[in-house]
Amino acid sequence: MESEFFLQAVTEAFCSNIRIPVIAFADVDASMRYVDIGIPGNLTNKRCIARLFWLLGKIVRRTRNQSWRVPVLSILVVVVKVLKAEN
Repeated sequence: MESEFFLQAVTEAFCSNIRIPVIAFADVDASMRYVDIGIPGNLTNKRCIARLFWLLGKIVRRTRNQSWRVPVLSILVVVVKVLKAEN
């Protein structure tokens, strides 16, 4: 996990009675204490984050036998808007 920003949500998912699986994009030095599935990636670059989300969406759609025609550029625009809104 990047920092304590998501720590409360992750610990609640981990410690809840429902036992929600936690999937996280993580750098090499990230703590994987409450994470069930860690996906390694470069989280310092906006394009890399967009590519990770694009690949994850593509894999999910492929496993559901659904078509996938979303360009990476549209995902990048959404990621940049979200990151600007956080700052």
